[in-house]
Amino acid sequence: MVTIGLTFPKSVQWSPSAKPEGLALPEPASPWEDLKTSWKSLQLKTIATAFLSLCAIAIIAGLIWKAFYYFCELNGQILPEELQPLVELIAQYNWSGSLWPITTLAVACIIGAPLVEEIIFRGALYPGLKRVLPRGYAIILTGVLFGIIHGSLSAFLPLTAFGCLLCVFRDRFGLATCICLHAAFNFHTFAWLIIAPHAATQF
Repeated sequence: MVTIGLTFPKSVQWSPSAKPEGLALPEPASPWEDLKTSWKSLQLKTIATAFLSLCAIAIIAGLIWKAFYYFCELNGQILPEELQPLVELIAQYNWSGSLWPITTLAVACIIGAPLVEEIIFRGALYPGLKRVLPRGYAIILTGVLFGIIHGSLSAFLPLTAFGCLLCVFRDRFGLATCICLHAAFNFHTFAWLIIAPHAATQF
């Protein structure tokens, strides 16, 4: 997907597509202008504020999903609570061995995954869906697909909410901001899994 984005630049949209007041922005004159505008929109204050919003939404969605699990359990329906394999691998890592595997995982999770997933979902899929669907439907569908591909029912709603909110940020601030936000969130999760693996996997 990254190769496609580089080979066919117009298949991936980078720059913001809406102003704060909701008005649409004109399309960039060239793919280079598109990419440049996205990185110009990247600001530390925006990252910090949006990151806190992402954390809040993830926590709220997680609590709602836990309540749904509890309600199902009260009615005799036990839903699976399996962790994502990657999350389980990090939480249960044997630190007495080599550090190369966990270092590779860190690079993949904090740099690789945000870059690839944002190019696919917020760079290509979401703008494509907006061409054929109302914006709200495009946001929800992108978020749901983002939740599904992570393969964890127990984390489906938080991941879906995360994916939806990133679509909103993508419209306002561009794809580069989404990549950095995703990387910051993954770093936070990765660090939490290492520092307090039991607590991190219970939530």
